[in-house]
Amino acid sequence: MLVDKEIKNYGDTLITPFSEDHVGCVSYDLDYYGFVDSAGKIINDNLFLTPGSSKMIKCVQHLHMPNNLVGMLGCKHSRTRQGLIVAEQKFFPGHETDIYIRVICVGDAPIFVKPGQPIA
Repeated sequence: MLVDKEIKNYGDTLITPFSEDHVGCVSYDLDYYGFVDSAGKIINDNLFLTPGSSKMIKCVQHLHMPNNLVGMLGCKHSRTRQGLIVAEQKFFPGHETDIYIRVICVGDAPIFVKPGQPIA
């Protein structure tokens, strides 16, 4: 696990685009870009989830895992309190990818996310 100083040291060799204000104590916030529609096309628009619904989404960031690290993707606590959870993922050493996440509304109220807002 990397701490904030180590995440900052990796910077854009780990995540692009990289922004120091997205770095937490042991995490990096990922921003919502758009959702994947039923035809597999990425729609850069607001995300609206009703209770019990889910969507596959794309994040703004692109990941470049070094050969000596495993990445873990999990829920952002502020989003969990709203009733939004994400399907957790592992990113293996050497893996390079755009970041796609399955998000699920498990709360009693709908969830609204604009492009560019933190999601995980």
